[in-house]
Amino acid sequence: MFSLFFFLSSPPAVIPDSLTVAAPPQTLSQVEGDTLQLSCEVSRATEQHTHLSVGWYLRSPEDAVAPPLEILTLSRDFVLHAGGPYKQRMTSGDLRLDKTSATSYRLTIHRLQPADQGLLYCQAAEWIQDPDRSWFAMTRKQADKTQLRIQPTDRDFSIQVSTERRSFTAGEPLELRCTIDAQSVPERFFSVSWVFSSSSVAVIGPSAVPVLGPDYVAREAAGHMTVRKESPAVHLLKLQRLRPEDAGKYICRVTEREKTPTGDFIDRSKRSRNVQITVQPISEYQHGTLLAPLVVKGLLVS
Repeated sequence: MFSLFFFLSSPPAVIPDSLTVAAPPQTLSQVEGDTLQLSCEVSRATEQHTHLSVGWYLRSPEDAVAPPLEILTLSRDFVLHAGGPYKQRMTSGDLRLDKTSATSYRLTIHRLQPADQGLLYCQAAEWIQDPDRSWFAMTRKQADKTQLRIQPTDRDFSIQVSTERRSFTAGEPLELRCTIDAQSVPERFFSVSWVFSSSSVAVIGPSAVPVLGPDYVAREAAGHMTVRKESPAVHLLKLQRLRPEDAGKYICRVTEREKTPTGDFIDRSKRSRNVQITVQPISEYQHGTLLAPLVVKGLLVS
């Protein structure tokens, strides 16, 4: 006689799907260089020990078929991970993801770029660990999308050198001002170079510390020369006592250093028109007038 024994095991417990992911649908218009903050509410009510991962993604408006681009994700192990083009921006501090409460997450993007434009959305996943210690996502959900439009900043700039006059006599002071005409000058990185007859007079970087040309170090040390940044857009060159050899062409050269989305730097330079300065030496007559002895009523006064 044969007996069949059926060993019936209990069916695996079904974990209810309690994950909710919510963010308001909205359309935002921002200017390049602005800061963007987006919030997302993520919660679940399962009794099992599960972990959450929360991240933001970008879908290009030009290519709806292309896979979404990961911006920044907080993994189930509480590690931040940025997508390819966003890694450098996270490293530089321009990209953040913060948990602001038990259920609230906030994405912050500083210095918005045109490439950030598109559909942004929050996505969360609930993870559970198998007995073999491997993890798998039980469910993934997305919040409503944010339509983000970026208005590019006009990156062009122009420069102009101004002076009250162009003809001087030796010993008089000369003031030249280089003015940068551009959008958002304080937030950009400009270096200004003063050049006289193809020789460097001084260079002022974004830190506003001047580096003098070799022919002008002693002159500045004697207090006969001033180079300074009067405002983010205006730079001054002042020669206190002109010499005949100061006559010639002066120009201002401005270079902007700009960081690309890939983290590289590019430099763009422009120069002003030549400003021709003439310096007349003190004539012998003037020397004689200034230095000749004075005769008063027959008395010689030296």
